[in-house]
Amino acid sequence: MALLLNNCKKLSLCSMQLLRSSSAASQIIARHSSYESKMFPGYNVIYCLDSIRSVCMINRLKRNSTIIAGVALPASYGLEAMSYLPFEIAATFMLSAFSLSVFFHSVGYFCNNVVGFIYAKKNTDDIVISYVGYWGIRMNVQTTISDVDYIETKNYVVTSLFNTLKLPAKKLSLRIYSKGTIIDEGEFYRLLGI
Repeated sequence: MALLLNNCKKLSLCSMQLLRSSSAASQIIARHSSYESKMFPGYNVIYCLDSIRSVCMINRLKRNSTIIAGVALPASYGLEAMSYLPFEIAATFMLSAFSLSVFFHSVGYFCNNVVGFIYAKKNTDDIVISYVGYWGIRMNVQTTISDVDYIETKNYVVTSLFNTLKLPAKKLSLRIYSKGTIIDEGEFYRLLGI
């Protein structure tokens, strides 16, 4: 065990020194700055949220728990009314299905319309914004930079986790995570008008 721990310490020190060197950092940045989209040919990724799969999973759990509650509530009530199921078991099943659905809807409220990726076409104002919808489905919006309004949330007490990205023409209000990964800073700040 001590040998394994010693080797892990050496490996972590080696990797930290490698990442601190400017040549390794420049290679990582150069690789990400030309990140082309596979889904949208001709577009480059300028922003991505690494944890977008978790956000999508929470919204899908919200959808699935709503379906289960929608089926379980009438089914357990019907079985109890026909005297196939005791009242205590039916009431426990209905209450647990309903409370699970309410829980995922309340947690999923913070995961609605979260931007996962922003793609920009070089030398044009065309962009594609990919976000997670209410039920966990990926939605893509093709628009131009002039149609996007970026609103930075100012709060003096607590730093806001999300800023607002409004698309008035499509009547959408999206939320962009303030600590997401900006891959191409020049294009990202041109998009936001900074």
